Amino acid sequence: MDSNSEEEESSRSLYNFLQGREVDVNKLKGAEGIVKHWVHSILTYCVDDSDVMPMILFAATHSDHISEDMQKKMKKEFVKKVTEMFGTHEMKNHIVFYPVFFINGTDKNNQEIQNLKNKLVSIALNQPSWGQRRPMIWVPLELLITNMKKENIDFILKSHLAEANTMNGELSLFDKQLDDFLLTQHALGKIMYFNQPKLNNFIVIYPPALVNILRSFITDEMFWPEDETMRHILRKMTNTGRIKKCDLIKLWQQKQVHQQMACDEFKKFVIQVLVHLDVLVEPNRHSGENDADVDIFLVPCTIKNKMPMSFLDDKSFEYKTISLVYRLQKRTIPSPLAFKLIGGIWPIKEENKRPLLYHSLAVLYVDSKTEFRIIIEDTRVIVYLTHIPSKFTISPDIAASIQECLTFTLNDVLKFYLTSTGKSHKNIDVSNLVQIEVGEVCDRSPCVFSISKAKRTSSWICCSKNQHFTKYPLLWIFDKTQEECPPDCTEFPNVAPKEVPNDDVLINLPQKLGNCALRLGIEIGITINSIEQTKTDYLKMYDQTADILRKWKNSTEEKPIICKLLVVLERVHLGGFQFVKDTYLSK
Repeated sequence: MDSNSEEEESSRSLYNFLQGREVDVNKLKGAEGIVKHWVHSILTYCVDDSDVMPMILFAATHSDHISEDMQKKMKKEFVKKVTEMFGTHEMKNHIVFYPVFFINGTDKNNQEIQNLKNKLVSIALNQPSWGQRRPMIWVPLELLITNMKKENIDFILKSHLAEANTMNGELSLFDKQLDDFLLTQHALGKIMYFNQPKLNNFIVIYPPALVNILRSFITDEMFWPEDETMRHILRKMTNTGRIKKCDLIKLWQQKQVHQQMACDEFKKFVIQVLVHLDVLVEPNRHSGENDADVDIFLVPCTIKNKMPMSFLDDKSFEYKTISLVYRLQKRTIPSPLAFKLIGGIWPIKEENKRPLLYHSLAVLYVDSKTEFRIIIEDTRVIVYLTHIPSKFTISPDIAASIQECLTFTLNDVLKFYLTSTGKSHKNIDVSNLVQIEVGEVCDRSPCVFSISKAKRTSSWICCSKNQHFTKYPLLWIFDKTQEECPPDCTEFPNVAPKEVPNDDVLINLPQKLGNCALRLGIEIGITINSIEQTKTDYLKMYDQTADILRKWKNSTEEKPIICKLLVVLERVHLGGFQFVKDTYLSK
């Protein structure tokens, strides 16, 4: 039996076990990782015990399929196994290890259902938010939302709720008060509301309804629809980790979700929410790809393929590669971290028309001779940057640009998941949660140490008794000492070096450059947020570069002078340097 079929058998056995059915216990061994993944994904939304988050308890259905004696035996086995897996976890206080509830959903008088209700009420009463005072002015809207849920209204336009709010007379909320109300309800888990552009036009009144939408395409094969067209879409998505937007819409035509997804405007909203939550990832593209390819999303959480055993076996790999490791100080990063890091900025490399995308791992394309690999391993993010000729010819600008983008993205993800707990973390410093290390490759593994140590020495001896030099690992860090024109740049006859370049030069310059919006933007001083906005607003690479140059010229941070532009173009080796030099210095 191959590894994939073993995993499927373990998953099916685990499913049956959770349903209260008798299974071969030996087949459950491989399923431990699946349970760990489920629970760990929930636990990692919280940084410490003081954060507000739900307790986790375990319940299984179909208890009527097994005897009472078997139920007692299986409950003990389940409690023992879960305690072994999570008993030492730093967030163990958020897990209810005992009791485990085995429920008969066909019997409304089932005592175990009542026991579960009592336990849930007890947990709710002990939540920090229970019993807190709230403004009386909120009551009319709370009652309105409660009635909507009773009438099976799952989603509503914010404008409709705002209109209903105005009918409350003296108890109506101002716009700012309405946003505060919605954000508080979101933090308490009563609704879902994202106060961000493209996301704040709808309110999810009944959050579990979003789960139903997810189940239409994020589901195990045993739950796939019988329709072969739908099965083909899901099979292709599982094999490649990608799905076309049109195919996603087809899946949403299934009976169980069609009523919710009938509105085109709402479909756009759901897609934006799924992108925001990293369920869907908008991939970057190679330059020259058709605009039609934009309507393809990555769905990394569906990928089951493991990293090939030969992935790091190339004997020359270590001579072509430098490594970067982010070591997380706590187990605080959820699985979607991998999706954030592998999507959006660089395109995924392909071989034989198949993306090199695996479970918690991807190979990303930089240029025809440069690629880098991201591997997520528990509390480590490992990055390998490979240049086909040799690590001695790795571009320092490419390496440093990748590092800065990954560092920013990692910090951004940390802040995002901190914010999801409901607290305000706008000014929080997350740098203390991550340690950055640089190094090389030694025996198929990263051999690294801290940046501060790397800067203080020229070489080090690793635990394998191999000598490594810090010159190349430090390529990950920008050398920002050269900010002025070099001393030998003495040609300035027609224009002063501190004058601003004219618009004609900036309009024509993108044609002299390649696919470089990211590297150019970072080097020239544009923020990562602004660069990502440019890549969202403009699909064609020349338009992206032109917008980066336009933002630089209009920047108020520092004067956009010709000398600065020349220094940047010379440092990043993107081309265009000679064009600007000829325009201003060679006449």
